[in-house]
Amino acid sequence: MRIRFLFWVLTVFFAMPCFANEWLAPFAGSTLIGEYHSEYEELLIGVRKGGQLETVSASGRLASRIYRWPDNRTAEDIARSLEQSLTQSGFEILLAADQNDNIKSFITSRLYGRKAMSIAQKRDYESEGNLMALSTVDYLTIYSSHYLSARKTVGGQDVYVAVLVSPNRNDYLVDTLGSVAVEADMTRLNLAALNNAIESQGHASVYDIYFERDSARITDASEPALNAITAFLTQHPNDHFYVVGHTDDAGSFSASITLSRARAEAVKDALLERGIDEDRLDAHGAGPLSPLASNRSESGRELNRRVELVLRLRH
Repeated sequence: MRIRFLFWVLTVFFAMPCFANEWLAPFAGSTLIGEYHSEYEELLIGVRKGGQLETVSASGRLASRIYRWPDNRTAEDIARSLEQSLTQSGFEILLAADQNDNIKSFITSRLYGRKAMSIAQKRDYESEGNLMALSTVDYLTIYSSHYLSARKTVGGQDVYVAVLVSPNRNDYLVDTLGSVAVEADMTRLNLAALNNAIESQGHASVYDIYFERDSARITDASEPALNAITAFLTQHPNDHFYVVGHTDDAGSFSASITLSRARAEAVKDALLERGIDEDRLDAHGAGPLSPLASNRSESGRELNRRVELVLRLRH
């Protein structure tokens, strides 16, 4: 789960399109057959260095979609068209490779794996509300004939796009990854936003804290947000707050309540480690009981997964 400050105009992340692959529109006539979203994931990106195929590592929020292209087109058509679209959108092409580069071996051995170690095993792709067949994803990695990777820097953040094209079933995969790197200026903006929200509304929805999947373990990428919250609390030493965890409604009610409470406790503990007095913070889990948006869509579920700071009046 990823928690970021919900102050859209102040956060560079939200100056970008939503991460449903809007950075790269699908090839005309394509059909979406599966999608996977991860609030935080590490991804290996293929690049060309000195004529050799190499990898670089990136991390952030991942949106992955699998499309099926029209019957009257070839894998070469798809790869060339998507590469042109990325270039026209201001992306730097890091790698455009095909069978002449022995791309199948590179994909399975260096990028996406195969069999037990493949993305088919690691990602739960959904199709119309059901889990997608593992074979569909496996065929993409094993039989891909073309690979594209590109990067674009927006507001100090890197956005990566990686594409696999497989003629086996006329399928292609588009991975879009938003970097979690946060500049110092963003931290100051978020601090101002926190002040604003607490003063005007009495609570603030906080994002940009990352948890391991289905866990309350906070990852290192959460440091900038935790530091901003610590700075805010330090500036207001006489105020007390509820730390409230929220989830979407995808899991069971009892599990969601338990997870939301555990994550709120984890955030509280992280703040205590940074010198905040325990008496000032009270952690609770609301689970799916207070959504900000409909849980029917991924974008709505994403908004609902959050931690809130709520001003608490001492009695």
